Amino acid sequence: MQQPVPSVHRAPKKNLALLLIDLQKAHLHEFSYEHGPVEEGLRRIVAVIAEARALCIPVLLVSGEREPDLLHEISDAARGARIFTKKTASAFGAPGLDAFLDDLRVDTLVLSGWERRICVRETVLDALGEGYGIMTSDQIIFGKAPSSAPMLSEVERRGFQDQLRIYPTSDDLIRAIRKECQK
Repeated sequence: MQQPVPSVHRAPKKNLALLLIDLQKAHLHEFSYEHGPVEEGLRRIVAVIAEARALCIPVLLVSGEREPDLLHEISDAARGARIFTKKTASAFGAPGLDAFLDDLRVDTLVLSGWERRICVRETVLDALGEGYGIMTSDQIIFGKAPSSAPMLSEVERRGFQDQLRIYPTSDDLIRAIRKECQK
């Protein structure tokens, strides 16, 4: 006997969380923003935070410091966000983060932060390995390497095409977040 085929297939609604990595004042002069002045990058991150807040997406801050001295733009925009202290380069080195995401049934992380080739990269690799989807834009990731240096190599991206979405602009990312929330 043949199984009935549903007439409409709907993908399950995504449960998103915005994960902000290492946005402390101490890093401000260590890293570069390849798309213009640093203030422009911070403005873009604040816009993504505002969109997450408007859509009731949880905003999480992860830092290597127990009480991070956040950039005032980030501190103001992310007021009340849950803060996790990591013990490794990856945000997943923060005790309780994975359990918190599980409790919220988060399946997709929107990522922003400092150091594309270290902390952000390690977080992306761990998140992909745990089965999370990733949404980000190079315009909300800072680093020491030029933007032509990819966050992940082609070899590292292999097998994760469906989980990893890197948008060309932060505006494209915001549109994608809205779309995900409308599903």
